[in-house]
Amino acid sequence: AQDSTAISVEKVIEEAMAESIGLEIDRSALLGLGGLEPRGVIQTEGILTEDLANNPIESYDFLSRANTKLLNANEKPTALIAPSQMFGDLDLLKDKDENPMKPCPSYAGEGPNRPSYQKLSSNQLEDSAVLADWGKLLIGFRTEIQLDVTDKVSDAFERLEVWLRAFIRIDCGIKREHAFCHIKNYGEVAS
Repeated sequence: AQDSTAISVEKVIEEAMAESIGLEIDRSALLGLGGLEPRGVIQTEGILTEDLANNPIESYDFLSRANTKLLNANEKPTALIAPSQMFGDLDLLKDKDENPMKPCPSYAGEGPNRPSYQKLSSNQLEDSAVLADWGKLLIGFRTEIQLDVTDKVSDAFERLEVWLRAFIRIDCGIKREHAFCHIKNYGEVAS
């Protein structure tokens, strides 16, 4: 009888490649420069911006301003994608009495017609974040995933290596630029 808890080599390879492909799709959808790769959200002309000018974060005001810009454009944000450091820094904010600072209503999901948006960490972003209606981002697959196994043996057998490459062509597009607000030039939390 086969052990049902055993992990197959095929499954390990499949999961590792899926994770790698997913990270690259995230990177190109957020940061892609266009040309030989899709143009990412941050590189798209006409999106809204909230520039922090590398100033220390002292409050949640910048998130409220970004949210208001989207609402003024008749858009409702569904998620904030930010580096994990930003979420950690927001958790460390203190009021004048050194108590944890209360988040703005739009971030906390309080108040009338203010459901909280999802908070998603992506370390693809270092000094910026994007608050958006992510349903307005389109990702199209132009080809199926192609898996290549190296035909160059050289010393691969001696080193117990097999070289694999996954290839896929995707395009990214935005339905409406004002559904995205790039929060740029994020600095550290104020001490």
